[in-house]
Amino acid sequence: MLTLKDCFGAIPLEHSVIDVINKLIFTPRKAYTTSSDNQTYYQFGGRILTRIHHILKHVHDHSYKFKPCKKIIKKTKLNKIREIYLSCWDDKIVETWLNDSLNILLSSWFSKHTYAYRIGELGLDSCQDKITKVVQFCRYFVKRDVSQYFYSIDHELLLKMLSELIDPNDYLFKLISDRIRFQYCEKGNKEVKTATVGVPFGSPLSCTLSNIFLTDIDKSMRQFKVYYFRYADDVLIAGVDPDEVLRAAKCFDDSVVALKLKLKASHSVNFSFVDHPQFEKVTKFRHLGLEYLSDGKIKLGVEKQRKIINFFKRELDKRKYQIKKAKGIDEKLKITVEAVNDMVINRIRSAAIVDYYLKHVNDEVQLRNIDRLVAERVISATLQKKPFRPHDFRRIPFKKLRQFGLISLLHRNRLHKHGHLKISFLSLHNELVMKRYIEQMERRKERIEHMRMSKKIKKRIL
Repeated sequence: MLTLKDCFGAIPLEHSVIDVINKLIFTPRKAYTTSSDNQTYYQFGGRILTRIHHILKHVHDHSYKFKPCKKIIKKTKLNKIREIYLSCWDDKIVETWLNDSLNILLSSWFSKHTYAYRIGELGLDSCQDKITKVVQFCRYFVKRDVSQYFYSIDHELLLKMLSELIDPNDYLFKLISDRIRFQYCEKGNKEVKTATVGVPFGSPLSCTLSNIFLTDIDKSMRQFKVYYFRYADDVLIAGVDPDEVLRAAKCFDDSVVALKLKLKASHSVNFSFVDHPQFEKVTKFRHLGLEYLSDGKIKLGVEKQRKIINFFKRELDKRKYQIKKAKGIDEKLKITVEAVNDMVINRIRSAAIVDYYLKHVNDEVQLRNIDRLVAERVISATLQKKPFRPHDFRRIPFKKLRQFGLISLLHRNRLHKHGHLKISFLSLHNELVMKRYIEQMERRKERIEHMRMSKKIKKRIL
């Protein structure tokens, strides 16, 4: 059974501080958002060494206590309502450390068919790779989606599962139990409430806890001759034998009910690429952002295609003033082409997302259409006229765009297929993180030196 000592052996707590800071450098706007104690990252960062010492001392002394989370209601781009629970910076570091430690220690215990929030080679990319291969020969499929999964996890059942993995008499069990039965305050209200069900959505630790809760179901799928994929609360079961697929689906449904969870009716369907009385015949289906067709083609879902186009739109909008000041169409075109290429190659987040989808998509017609849409955006931004009209291609033809070096997503997709291009997200991310961190530290030294000089001058004047 696991103990607190095992967690310290798996990963040092100081590494979690770096993880939290990395995320903030990767998405700088988050550094300006406040935690549950109404402090921004910059306010916390000013005394970070003191806080690390405080956290380590109290964790070693078995006296660390989580503070109440701040509950906020957020509306997603798909009009979904999310309840987000924000922790204070100290708690974020401890939660990240517990999450990473448990992920490492329980890596071999988790099912190999669970892909979300995992370390190593498992992840969304690995999941899509395997689904792509399975779809080529499987004809029968079952999709399931657990409704309000994070908010519906039963505390008693989860603690019972944890007691089989972690020593109930160890401080580690108490620490995780306190986060499961978390306290929170609603925005604008100081009254502290205690959650009776669910884990805090937004907490790093909730990711591993959610995987632990469904691991028994994941392992029960081994008894069936099917291909099982679970990414968080999205499940896909595929197989060649329709009866075997249905038996696996019934086992999954019964197990979900036993865990006091509910399935989302609109996302729970049985379908196939061939005629069968117990399956709905389809020619395509969507899963995790991709669209799989019965003829073997894989396309981007409508939302993901729109997301990629919006990346280009936002990047071009940032250069509006620069384009306006440029003289001549060639100079303006050079700026817009550089903006698009920079987004695909150098922007960490957008480049990783675009390359991820290009790696899995094999529908060249769709990619050619996206290339055309990108070209239209570039021409529209260069000529500074909206909306784009087809005759604008006479002023700036495709040939000229290629001469200026406009990147082609279709060509990039072919490079991925032939192994000439690898997703360098992690290396690029780490390089940029270190560069920004060094720049930030240099600026901080300059500010401190400036403050010291100012104090000396004031003393001399007085």
